[in-house]
Amino acid sequence: MAESRIRAGLWLIFIVLLLPLCLIYQSLHEEEMQQRYDRLYQHASLSLNTAERNLDALQEHLTALRSMMTYQPDLTRQQFDQFNAQSPLSGYGIAAYEWIPRVTLSDVPLLTRQAVDAGIFDFRFSRVGESPVFFPIYYSASAQMNGLSLGINLAATPAIRNTMMTSRNIDRLQLVMSENMGFDEATTPEVRLILPVFHLNEQGQPGAAIRGFVSAMIHFDEAMQVLLGPVLSQQQNLGLNLYRQSDVGAELLFTSLRPHQRKSSDLVQARTISFYQSYGNWTLKYQFIDLNPASPWWSLSRSALITIGLALISLLFLVLLRYTLYRRAQAEALAREQARSLEAAQNEYHSLFEKVVEGVYSATLDGRYLKVNPALARAFGYQNPAEMQLAINHIGQQLHRDQQSYQAFLKHLLEHKEVYNYEWEGQDRDGNTIWLSENAYLSASDEGAVYKGTLDVITERKFNEQQLNYQANHDPLTGLLNRTACQALLERRLKQRQWGQVWFIDLDGFKKINDTYGHGVGDLFLKTIADRLRLILRSQDNIARIGGDEFVLCLEGDMNSAAVQQLADRLQSEVTMPVCLDGSPVPLKVSASIGVTRLGPHYHQACDILRDADMAMYEVKKNGKASHQIFSPELHHLVQQQNEFEQQLENALKGEEFFLTYQPVVCLKDRQVRGFEVLLRWQNEQLGLVSPERFIPLAEQKHLIQPIGRWVIKEALHRLAGIRQSLDDNSLYLNINLSPIQLHDDQLLKWLPDIIRETGISPSSVRFELTESALDADETVISSHLVALRKLGFRLYIDDFGTGYSSLKRLVEFPVDGVKIDRSFVHHMETDRNKQAMIEVIINMARLLNLHVVAEGVETEAQRLLLQEEGCRYAQGYLFARPLPEQDLRSLAGIPSEQGNWTLQAT
Repeated sequence: MAESRIRAGLWLIFIVLLLPLCLIYQSLHEEEMQQRYDRLYQHASLSLNTAERNLDALQEHLTALRSMMTYQPDLTRQQFDQFNAQSPLSGYGIAAYEWIPRVTLSDVPLLTRQAVDAGIFDFRFSRVGESPVFFPIYYSASAQMNGLSLGINLAATPAIRNTMMTSRNIDRLQLVMSENMGFDEATTPEVRLILPVFHLNEQGQPGAAIRGFVSAMIHFDEAMQVLLGPVLSQQQNLGLNLYRQSDVGAELLFTSLRPHQRKSSDLVQARTISFYQSYGNWTLKYQFIDLNPASPWWSLSRSALITIGLALISLLFLVLLRYTLYRRAQAEALAREQARSLEAAQNEYHSLFEKVVEGVYSATLDGRYLKVNPALARAFGYQNPAEMQLAINHIGQQLHRDQQSYQAFLKHLLEHKEVYNYEWEGQDRDGNTIWLSENAYLSASDEGAVYKGTLDVITERKFNEQQLNYQANHDPLTGLLNRTACQALLERRLKQRQWGQVWFIDLDGFKKINDTYGHGVGDLFLKTIADRLRLILRSQDNIARIGGDEFVLCLEGDMNSAAVQQLADRLQSEVTMPVCLDGSPVPLKVSASIGVTRLGPHYHQACDILRDADMAMYEVKKNGKASHQIFSPELHHLVQQQNEFEQQLENALKGEEFFLTYQPVVCLKDRQVRGFEVLLRWQNEQLGLVSPERFIPLAEQKHLIQPIGRWVIKEALHRLAGIRQSLDDNSLYLNINLSPIQLHDDQLLKWLPDIIRETGISPSSVRFELTESALDADETVISSHLVALRKLGFRLYIDDFGTGYSSLKRLVEFPVDGVKIDRSFVHHMETDRNKQAMIEVIINMARLLNLHVVAEGVETEAQRLLLQEEGCRYAQGYLFARPLPEQDLRSLAGIPSEQGNWTLQAT
């Protein structure tokens, strides 16, 4: 019985709860529908504002065109086109602006001649009919500019003629739709906006006599597709039908709906919203349609889910109520918790729909805001637009950091009627700096002349630009100025004639620290030195790091010799002070080589200043380091001499000042000449015979070694045939030295085959000599180039063998054919057992590796005999012959050696 009463009570409670659940569901459902309507209204308003703004712009331009045609009756066709090109809608190609004058039959010859003179050679009037007065299109400015419409009498079309007469009578804008005349590629009807133009009376004001009409012809559907297409595409579920209202009904002018959408039964009245606009003699109806598809029957809405949730909670509450009051209390607590969660979920849901947009405003020219949106108010730290408008009385004084920037903005706005991307520094209500980018245009309102625009906050972008500018002008390791900023500083000082001194500092011994302890310790050491140098300088001085361990001090004011010495001593004291760093077991210590030059009117470029200071510094390097040197005219003279020498070297190849000599490579066993080492010589008219030790390093430094080396190889191979003929030996080969720079150059492998084909010399007749230092660079590149040379057929020898740091490693790693024992081992070997032992080791090692051995610098018979005893087969040196020009090689065979007991024989 009790259970029955409980069951009946539960049913009664369930029935009582069912009604509020239904009401809750109805309320939530209506709220969803209202939110959907609000979204539709917001999107529709945005599209409507876009359409109204562009149509108003079209009418404003047409009104301005009428004023121009009224007060400038002699306006040319070119001026007409230029004026209409300024219309923002002309850029879209949706409007053709026309001048339709009143023309009588007597005016036809004159107007035709003027059109032909303007370049329209096929101009003629058409559709004139029998009327003595007609209204043809005489000027037409459009994006297509095809000129097909010129001369056509629009009054021949009754609808256009009636609209013209109405516009003339009421002196107001009139719209008319007519069939497509085929002036352009469009096929839809043409819509014209027509305004009358009257002759000026004696007072200079428009009178009653009609002069013609100005017209803007558009294809309404295409215009709306261009103007509203981007807006509608952003809202993919928003459609638009545009009608022209009349007494007989509504005529569809434009629709964005696809055919299947127009027939859909889902387009019910509850999902549409309409706006009306009076435009000229037309009333336009904008019908916006929410195209969001209806939820399927099986998809539960939010209101249904919430209602079901509440019902389940109630059911749970009833079940728990059956057992105990404690359970009922738990159920109530659970219901309250669910209610709080529901409220939080609703708040979060609403916050997701808050739209973050750029700041939009309208303001007067005296600096007052007429309207601002919430985003703009938040940008300046205000809670809402009303609070901001109440607080801001003058934009320039309260929001701009520099009021001059606001004045410049207004000046540009008044001159150009619009401003794009104007960046300025502002401040919010708390005085914090913010950067903004502003776009604005002049407009008119009840308040008079106003301007409207948008503001974007670009503070973060500006900060990033400042960071990038800092990074572009400062050394990332030390924070000092970099080379680019240093040169710019020196250029400014030269331009402003601010004289002083430039000190060029190079750290002596820093490379050893880097090589010993690594770049991490080296970087910390450089930062410590930079901090010490920074503390020495005055506030008006500058310091820069322009290289690895190179610093430049730019000091203002003049200094006598004693002051220079004092500062140099202090710099040395700071630099030489030991530095203790983590990662280094002992204190690190360097010294400084310092070059000083004084600024003055004799300098014109920053690079010259740094060059002279660098030259003075290198003088210190050459003279023992750890000191300073002031740049002097004598050093400048040395620089000039060096420049002249460089110029002469650059001209040597063009002036054919280079020539080749050949030193024989002799077989010690049979006294026969096996080949020659090609040696480059330079004979200059002013300098005489220049030593290779002097010009070869300079050629490598100035990147001249590649063309010179190519000339050497080409010239030597061309001469080899003559040498073989002179000595009657076709097996003679040439040893040609390759510079490390040549070996690294990819072009070497590209032009060598061409020279081989051109000269007809076999690559096996050429032995390229490479120093061990040339093999110490990028091993991957070197190895690939050496393999490529071997594939072409060339032989490879290591020159000056034994003087490098890793000779054995090179012999194993690289594809070489032989070695040349350096002359330093051969010199005095007859009295030095250590040298004899070294030569024996090299020869035995080469024999085991199947390599040829050539001894260089053989000058005595004793040296020859020792080398022969050790098993060396080939040698070259003054004992046999000095380097000889080609013409002296003919008499080489049979010439006694310089010591008289050795004779060369040609095979």
